[in-house]
Amino acid sequence: MKTLEPIHARSVTRRYDGGAVVDAASLTLEPGKITALLGQSGAGKSTLLRLFAGLEPVDGGEILHGDKVVSS
Repeated sequence: MKTLEPIHARSVTRRYDGGAVVDAASLTLEPGKITALLGQSGAGKSTLLRLFAGLEPVDGGEILHGDKVVSS
């Protein structure tokens, strides 16, 4: 059986037209746990999810799967 690894965001930033939509966000998603992202419209929730999925590049910081950097 394969051990599941957490996903980490460390100071992740994403910018559009010079403005930060996600600014230095850090969090850990643990396997088997439910996590909710809450915030007002335009807070960067969907952008952060797209960064985790690899659909958008990270402008700053890094995303890791366990100890392996998958986006930086």
